[in-house]
Amino acid sequence: MSLKNIDAIMLTSPLCLDDVVRCLAGIKCSEIQAYFHVLTGIKTAEELAKKIDRNRSTAQRILMNLLAQGFVKRQTLTKKGPGYVYEYTAIPLEEIKEMLKERLEQLHSRLKHFIEKEWDEQVKKVEKELSEK
Repeated sequence: MSLKNIDAIMLTSPLCLDDVVRCLAGIKCSEIQAYFHVLTGIKTAEELAKKIDRNRSTAQRILMNLLAQGFVKRQTLTKKGPGYVYEYTAIPLEEIKEMLKERLEQLHSRLKHFIEKEWDEQVKKVEKELSEK
């Protein structure tokens, strides 16, 4: 998450789902849209690629990012004949909401700790670096 993301949330009125999810989960708008496609029944990278009008490798990358961030689960299915296909299932919205609330609490805790415990030391470090130049 960057300060730009935090600014977008603080300055946006009313808050936008995309901004909040991007800030707390670190995923892109295209990935948020893909999550909702999976939630409504899209199962494979090939299906997603057709739905979003992108190539399969782009759809696969989006799904891998969603998997890494905990928005989808993946199951390997054997095809008729050689090979396999990955089938994706969206994590329910209520679980995503709880995950984002936990991330918000962790972020709040880390920022509060930094301001209360590390701020003075960091300021001194910057002042020292500036005085050496």
